Amino acid sequence: MSASTITQTKHSDAVVTKEPARGTMAALRKMMREPLVHFLLLGALILATSGIVARYRNDAARRIVIDKNLVVHFITLYQAQMGTIPSKSQLDGMIEDYIREEVEFREAKRMGLDKGDEIVRRRLASKYDFLQRDLVTVPDPSADELQRYYAAHQKDFLQPASVTFTHIYFSPDHGGDAAARSRAEQVLVKLQSGRDTRAPGMGDPFPLQADYAEVQRLDLLQQFGDSPIVDRVFAAPINRWTGPVRSGYGWHLVCVSHREEPNVPPLKEIHDKVKSAYIDDMKEKANQKKFEALEKQYAIDRSYER
Repeated sequence: MSASTITQTKHSDAVVTKEPARGTMAALRKMMREPLVHFLLLGALILATSGIVARYRNDAARRIVIDKNLVVHFITLYQAQMGTIPSKSQLDGMIEDYIREEVEFREAKRMGLDKGDEIVRRRLASKYDFLQRDLVTVPDPSADELQRYYAAHQKDFLQPASVTFTHIYFSPDHGGDAAARSRAEQVLVKLQSGRDTRAPGMGDPFPLQADYAEVQRLDLLQQFGDSPIVDRVFAAPINRWTGPVRSGYGWHLVCVSHREEPNVPPLKEIHDKVKSAYIDDMKEKANQKKFEALEKQYAIDRSYER
């Protein structure tokens, strides 16, 4: 084969190679002019952009910022309600309550609990908290579990001291305060020489009752106010008249017939109460564990500490 023939063959091959390439480019240019292609490219761009925006919004939704302005708001609110500024532990408690509330509020919104419901953030957080608590079930404790719980929480089942007594009332409306006390002292002398353990008729009519059975200190404070008679009935000897002792009403002689010191009843007597407390405690621990796991999904930015 001559050199000219070889050259012509190579040239023909090059022409053949370039022709498909030119055809492909032409087809691409034609395709790019098609409205359908424009639509598909635009859709892909929108989809990619929405994905980026969605990721950004999700990150922002998982970020809770507690800045100095918010802390000042907590302090101001506490001071307005209580008349004093909160301690560090009280402020920390308010911040932790806010974080819990904010986490539950956002979870409530994520679940769509706010749709069509014009309520405040606290209500939404409460709804979420209620729903989560309602999902927790605790099996009935065994006898051993209940016994261990009872032994470890004795202070929770402590019954306050109670007292049973009668009293005689002497009103200062009849001759004044000094005269009422004097009359009480005279009646006390008579009672101490006798055997009567109940004698309301030896004094004046009392606006409440003359006899009290198994009453606790709080009950007496509500009836007599913060006055000496409350302490006296919890310290007076049994079945002996003592006094005169003051109350917000006037003067009294008291006779205590029975007093029960603070005590923890046997488990069999408060079985249902202990069981209920056990279940409530287990539910609370389960809910706290769930919340801690949920809270870890959020970035808590405590910028107020910087």
